[in-house]
Amino acid sequence: MKKFPDVSVELTLSNRMVDLIDEGYDAIFRIGELSDSGLMARSLAPYRLMMCAAPSYLASGPPLTTPMDLQQHECLMFSHTTLRTHWLFDSADGRISVPISGRLMVDSGEALLAAAISGLGIMLQPIELVQAELDSGRLVPVLQDYEVPTRPLHILYAPDRRMTPKLRSFLDFAVSTFGARLI
Repeated sequence: MKKFPDVSVELTLSNRMVDLIDEGYDAIFRIGELSDSGLMARSLAPYRLMMCAAPSYLASGPPLTTPMDLQQHECLMFSHTTLRTHWLFDSADGRISVPISGRLMVDSGEALLAAAISGLGIMLQPIELVQAELDSGRLVPVLQDYEVPTRPLHILYAPDRRMTPKLRSFLDFAVSTFGARLI
């Protein structure tokens, strides 16, 4: 908005699957594999997740040395994806799918962050959301020997939508800001 003062933005933050055309959006971000929707897609950097918890939670719980140990822990679950029931990990032995459970399921990463900082359990959320808390020591990484798979991230727009300068500038901004980066 600083670079293009004549551009107005109406931003909707939602974890539900929206219909770009029927709901009148110019562009949407989508995490995960894309279905064949007929929409135009620009690839962005992969979506990276980090598993972490408050040191106080880890000190009071059972040992946590492998992903399967998560079944003995309170997992703070995100309600809009498969992260509500299973967490995936890559190891030297291949991909591991761990069924998880917990007493708190939320549709907001920020609410999960507050719960994790309060010592209510282990969370799996985007690294951008948790980085400041990791840097401060309020949260610590968990199971660092096991990598959480990245997920594709795209920005989508309608192929028949007129490519206005405003839409073009937003797409260019999105690609330059969230485009390919080293993992």
